[in-house]
Amino acid sequence: MLMGESSRHFPERIEIDVHSDPDDMGGSCAFSVPLYRDGQSLWREGLDAAGAIDVALVEIRLRIFNGLALLSK
Repeated sequence: MLMGESSRHFPERIEIDVHSDPDDMGGSCAFSVPLYRDGQSLWREGLDAAGAIDVALVEIRLRIFNGLALLSK
């Protein structure tokens, strides 16, 4: 959840694990992705005719994945 107004849930970042070795699915790298910069959200909410939907987009720049075997093949 990136935001929950009714529960007052407003995390500053999300944590993701990325598999780092295509031959060993147990190998992974953890990344911490900020959701805000200077008080402005870095994520975008999905919308349809009824309003906000439960989909959000966060840009992740590939340079943070440098050296991961999975992305270099």
